[in-house]
Amino acid sequence: MHVELHCLDVPEQVNYKLASMMLNLLYHKAPQYFVAATFLSIVVVVEVVVVVVVVVVVVLIVVVLVVVVITELLCNYIID
Repeated sequence: MHVELHCLDVPEQVNYKLASMMLNLLYHKAPQYFVAATFLSIVVVVEVVVVVVVVVVVVLIVVVLVVVVITELLCNYIID
């Protein structure tokens, strides 16, 4: 199926092409290299999200430890 895109502006042509490529991907009609590249990009995004979550958890643990240490120091200072 050949669709004439010349009636669309360039940004609309790009959007149409991207949408048709994604539709082909969803219906398993995309080329194998496109499927593999999409899968790899999803894997990379998941890895980045995992790293960000780990960093946030570590930062939260450090903040809690600092608060506990400061609280202990203040309690000892007030008592003495």
